[in-house]
Amino acid sequence: MAAAIHPRSVPLDTVSGPRPALRVIEGGRSPRAVAEQQRYLRRRVVVGLVVLVVALLGLRGAAALVSSAVVGTSGAGGAAVASTTHRAVPGDTLWEIAGRYAPQVDRRVAMDDLLALNGGGALQVGQQVLLPASWF
Repeated sequence: MAAAIHPRSVPLDTVSGPRPALRVIEGGRSPRAVAEQQRYLRRRVVVGLVVLVVALLGLRGAAALVSSAVVGTSGAGGAAVASTTHRAVPGDTLWEIAGRYAPQVDRRVAMDDLLALNGGGALQVGQQVLLPASWF
């Protein structure tokens, strides 16, 4: 319960001396509680950073596995790792590249090798097309 005090009930000249300085109290918590909160915050930050590093390393490892699987895949002709590349120019097709670089191999098998190494899709001008080592 609170008592209502009229502003003019206490004359201003009766209040003497300087007013005490105000202090900010940390939520009413003890220094021990504040230290525990800071320790838990540090732990959470460290755990978050560890999780982030592990996730990034996992993604990097997965990317390395995928890229090595694409480059090291054996096609129907037993193509191994790519030994050289061909830079695509306007008008190039995988069919034409297969015929130019592997005339001794059935063109359908050579196409399978090219698709296994390069992931398929349309050629872009300037794209580096990986060529199987078994063709050379």
